[in-house]
Amino acid sequence: MDTTQWLTYNNAAFGFALEYPDSFVVLREPPGAPAAPLVERVRFLEQFLAESETRDLHPPNFHIEIFARPAGGTLRQWLASSGQVPAGAAIEAFAIAGASESLRVADPKLIAPNEFYYAAGDRYIYKLTPIGDAGPRMLASFRIAAPR
Repeated sequence: MDTTQWLTYNNAAFGFALEYPDSFVVLREPPGAPAAPLVERVRFLEQFLAESETRDLHPPNFHIEIFARPAGGTLRQWLASSGQVPAGAAIEAFAIAGASESLRVADPKLIAPNEFYYAAGDRYIYKLTPIGDAGPRMLASFRIAAPR
């Protein structure tokens, strides 16, 4: 996949950045969303889908959910206590730049998406859901920095 025309999305408030195709747009959340314990959601969708009347029916090409990180405990403990890991799911270590801990959760009972990536930063836990051809490259470019 040619990435020469990719853009960089920086989110200083929540301390992360990633690259994405220039054919994608960032979808904004409606006022009042998201509901706790989720503190932020960022979605990337192909522009032609985002401009369609059915935009809200399409799953995003890349989805980031951000949760406040509780003091103490590991990412694995948070996953278990927050209900993020369904029965039968496999958990394995996965490297994400800037994360103190990161894990891949694969749920064989789901068709797609069935892989979710979690990364722990100092203040937040990031849940990343890549879908489609650009997903692996976007995931590989995701990095955590200190939020402002």
